[in-house]
Amino acid sequence: MFGNTSSLNVRELLNIDSVSDTLWNEGRSIIRELKLQNRAWGFKEPRTLLTYDFWAKVLPAHKLICVYRDPVDVHHHYTKR
Repeated sequence: MFGNTSSLNVRELLNIDSVSDTLWNEGRSIIRELKLQNRAWGFKEPRTLLTYDFWAKVLPAHKLICVYRDPVDVHHHYTKR
Protein backbone atom coordinates (compact mmCIF):
# COMPACT_ATOMS: atom_id res chain seq x y z
CA MET A 1 0.00 0.00 0.00
CA PHE A 2 1.08 3.54 -0.75
CA GLY A 3 -1.03 5.66 1.55
CA ASN A 4 -4.54 4.41 0.86
CA THR A 5 -3.68 3.46 -2.70
CA SER A 6 -2.44 0.12 -3.94
CA SER A 7 1.00 0.38 -5.52
CA LEU A 8 -0.55 -0.87 -8.74
CA ASN A 9 -2.58 2.34 -8.93
CA VAL A 10 0.21 4.82 -8.23
CA ARG A 11 0.87 6.53 -11.55
CA GLU A 12 1.93 10.09 -10.82
CA LEU A 13 5.57 10.99 -11.11
CA LEU A 14 7.08 13.34 -8.56
CA ASN A 15 6.78 16.98 -9.60
CA ILE A 16 10.42 17.95 -9.17
CA ASP A 17 9.51 21.65 -8.93
CA SER A 18 7.43 20.98 -5.81
CA VAL A 19 10.27 19.41 -3.78
CA SER A 20 11.00 21.50 -0.70
CA ASP A 21 14.48 22.56 0.37
CA THR A 22 14.02 20.30 3.41
CA LEU A 23 13.56 17.23 1.19
CA TRP A 24 16.52 18.18 -1.03
CA ASN A 25 18.70 18.47 2.08
CA GLU A 26 17.35 15.19 3.47
CA GLY A 27 18.12 13.39 0.21
CA ARG A 28 21.67 14.77 0.16
CA SER A 29 22.11 13.75 3.78
CA ILE A 30 21.01 10.16 3.03
CA ILE A 31 23.54 9.94 0.21
CA ARG A 32 26.35 11.38 2.38
CA GLU A 33 25.63 8.80 5.10
CA LEU A 34 25.63 5.91 2.64
CA LYS A 35 28.92 7.05 1.10
CA LEU A 36 30.52 7.21 4.55
CA GLN A 37 29.35 3.68 5.38
CA ASN A 38 30.41 1.96 2.18
CA ARG A 39 31.73 2.86 -1.26
CA ALA A 40 29.53 0.31 -3.03
CA TRP A 41 25.88 0.61 -2.14
CA GLY A 42 22.50 0.69 -3.80
CA PHE A 43 18.82 0.30 -3.20
CA LYS A 44 16.03 -1.71 -4.73
CA GLU A 45 12.64 -0.12 -4.61
CA PRO A 46 10.46 -0.24 -7.73
CA ARG A 47 8.62 2.95 -6.75
CA THR A 48 11.95 4.79 -7.02
CA LEU A 49 11.05 5.17 -10.70
CA LEU A 50 8.34 7.59 -9.61
CA THR A 51 10.92 9.80 -7.88
CA TYR A 52 13.96 9.19 -10.07
CA ASP A 53 14.15 12.80 -11.27
CA PHE A 54 14.83 13.74 -7.64
CA TRP A 55 17.40 11.02 -7.00
CA ALA A 56 19.19 11.68 -10.30
CA LYS A 57 19.94 15.22 -9.09
CA VAL A 58 21.08 14.05 -5.63
CA LEU A 59 23.10 10.94 -6.50
CA PRO A 60 26.72 11.03 -7.66
CA ALA A 61 27.55 9.31 -10.96
CA HIS A 62 25.60 6.05 -10.85
CA LYS A 63 24.36 3.10 -12.85
CA LEU A 64 20.85 1.74 -13.13
CA ILE A 65 20.22 -1.98 -13.16
CA CYS A 66 16.77 -2.73 -14.51
CA VAL A 67 15.01 -6.03 -13.98
CA TYR A 68 11.90 -6.66 -16.02
CA ARG A 69 9.28 -9.19 -15.05
CA ASP A 70 6.69 -10.66 -17.33
CA PRO A 71 3.56 -8.51 -16.80
CA VAL A 72 1.44 -11.67 -16.53
CA ASP A 73 3.64 -12.91 -13.65
CA VAL A 74 3.33 -9.55 -11.92
CA HIS A 75 -0.45 -9.61 -12.32
CA HIS A 76 -0.63 -13.14 -10.89
CA HIS A 77 1.53 -12.07 -7.94
CA TYR A 78 -0.94 -9.33 -7.00
CA THR A 79 -4.12 -11.31 -7.69
CA LYS A 80 -2.95 -14.12 -5.37
CA ARG A 81 -3.02 -11.69 -2.44
